[in-house]
Order: sequence, then structure tokens, then C-alpha cells
Amino acid sequence: MAPEPAAAPTAATVLDAKALANIRELDDGEGAILAEVIGIFFDETPRHLDGLRNAVDAKDATELARVAHAFKSASGNVGATSVVKLCRELERIGRSGELADAAPLLREIEQQVELVRPLLKKEMGQPA
Repeated sequence: MAPEPAAAPTAATVLDAKALANIRELDDGEGAILAEVIGIFFDETPRHLDGLRNAVDAKDATELARVAHAFKSASGNVGATSVVKLCRELERIGRSGELADAAPLLREIEQQVELVRPLLKKEMGQPA
């Protein structure tokens, strides 16, 4: 019997609603702060992903741990829990110096970012 397909990701499975609610509490009711925080995440994500790719390609464990830590924090700011979890593991790998699983984990992070992006756009009131 074939395994059942995985359920499609939803905002509840990849985003922390509480983190987004905390940002909304700081807002003026117009969504400007939430939009700014998410916008910063969108602006910084390509740099973080490039840094992770470069560190994996160069087998630079120290840089991998540093960039994974920074991206973990940035992802946590917008409640991207699926990305946080994977970055935490990539950071651990970097700190251990055992990079064999780094490239596959980076691909998972890239996939999760693509799942998170439209959900965050929706949170901003933009079309995915």
C-alpha cells in the first residue's frame, strides 16, 4: 500500500500565529509594523540563503553556523517556525563541523522559505 501524501502545508504548520500576533500588538492598527518586519525578512532572505550556499560550497563550518544562526533569528521574528527549526539544525551541524548533512538540509530550508513566502504575503494583505 502506498503511503498517504503529506498534508499540504498551512499557515498553522509553518507559521507561529502567536509571533505574528505579538507584532500586531505593537502596530497602530494599519499593519505598518507587521508589513515592515515581514518586508525586512523578504529583503534579507536572499542574502542569508546565499551565505548558507556559499558556506556549504566552501565547507566553512564556522560561517555556516554563523549565517544559520542569523537566519534562524530573522525567521523567528516573523514566526517562520519551520525555517527556524531547520536553521537550528543547520547551525548545530556547523558547530559540530560535520557537514555531510548540510546540503540536503539547506535544500529543505529553501523549500520551506518558498512555502512561507506566500503565507507571509497573505499576512501582509498582499496576493501570494
